[in-house]
Amino acid sequence: MEEKDKTLRGLHQLVLKQKAEMEQKDKLLKDQAELLHAKTQTLNALDDHVKSKNRKLNKFDKALMLLKDQMLEKTNTHVEEKGELERRLSKVPQDRLAQILAKEKDRLQKKIKMKEEARKKAVDDKQKLQERIEQLEQEQQDDKKTIQNTAKKLQNLHQKVRNLDRELGEQRGKCMDLIKRKRSTARELGISRGKVEEMGKKFADEKAKLEAEVSRLEEQIKKQNSMFLGMSKQKSPYSSKDMSLIERKARDRVNGISRKLGEKEKELEATRLRLAAALKDKSNLTAKISTLRQRLAKKGPKPDLQAALRQLEDVGSLRKEIYEAKSEADDLREQLGEAKMKYDKQLAHIQRLESQLQVERKDKKKRSKLEKMSPKGLVESIEFETPEEGSSAPDITALKLDLHDAKTELAFCQEQRAAEKARSMDRIYQLQEEVNSYKKLAKVSASSQPQIKSTCPSAWDKDK
Repeated sequence: MEEKDKTLRGLHQLVLKQKAEMEQKDKLLKDQAELLHAKTQTLNALDDHVKSKNRKLNKFDKALMLLKDQMLEKTNTHVEEKGELERRLSKVPQDRLAQILAKEKDRLQKKIKMKEEARKKAVDDKQKLQERIEQLEQEQQDDKKTIQNTAKKLQNLHQKVRNLDRELGEQRGKCMDLIKRKRSTARELGISRGKVEEMGKKFADEKAKLEAEVSRLEEQIKKQNSMFLGMSKQKSPYSSKDMSLIERKARDRVNGISRKLGEKEKELEATRLRLAAALKDKSNLTAKISTLRQRLAKKGPKPDLQAALRQLEDVGSLRKEIYEAKSEADDLREQLGEAKMKYDKQLAHIQRLESQLQVERKDKKKRSKLEKMSPKGLVESIEFETPEEGSSAPDITALKLDLHDAKTELAFCQEQRAAEKARSMDRIYQLQEEVNSYKKLAKVSASSQPQIKSTCPSAWDKDK
């Protein structure tokens, strides 16, 4: 019995140690839940920042649409002015017009060469930007795939954690049932041990009494035999019937006492057998408790810690990817700013062309007045209005080329803007998916933390 008590005390100490380990692991899980909560807050802040950037991009799109409408109106006015210039040039003499066209042809050829070089450079820049955009889109797709894979892995890990928590709860319930059975058997053993001790004391007292009575009866029989022997020499006052009756009564009394003694010995043997069966049940229960504790030690929260560490590493890698995506978005915004500067330059050039057209309109009004004069005055007015070197002559082809260049530059800017908007929207959706996944993870960790706390300490506090 003392050895069994020692084993029970050792098991109780092991239970207390495992309880302390479980409390430490619960603290670690609480810290990890707080870290996840802080990360969800930062991700919410990033989500708000992305939404504000999206609103700014929508405003910029509206401004671009307005500029496009203005450019369409200006192109319509340019077409009308082109017709007016063609009608006006049809009235100029052919010789003078040939001289003007020869000079303008040389100037335009030089300008065309410069424009072609600039166009080639713009095409090369556009190809480089397109390659960079394709590379960034491929990287974004790879990032999306990696994020989806990590999210699936995290979901699988959380499912495993929930299954392990469920198994831990079941094993703790079984362990508590076994502990209750152990306590009840210990109480029964204590009660039966007390009863056995009381019965042993009673049996010893009764045995002593019976032995004293047997010794007394034996002395009586010896005295009676000696009396009978003495009286046999003399005449005995008792007859043989009386003597046989007395002897039979004494023998019956001794047999009854020996019968009672046998019954008491049988009861004592039955209690000993019950005590041995109870001890056997106790040893079986202790073996079951030890096996369950070994299972709990094997299926403890070690994989939970490893999963939490892997989650933290995944979160760190995702944060790095978010920072890299933000830096790429900043680079693309710088490229968009450069394209916007080019677009502003083209707008300024178009405004200069509009001012030239306004000057040409004024000249047209003057020439319409001079057409009513004599042919000599008309020639003098034409000679007066011939362009000198470095002056701005009426240049329809130059206006066409400038307008075409402005349109191509505007189309390029619009394409770049659309690509930037598509990339930004993809990145916004990606960030929103990441934020939603982290919110789900935070909810899962917050829901699993109280469950572990409710299953672990309350069950072990009862064991104290």
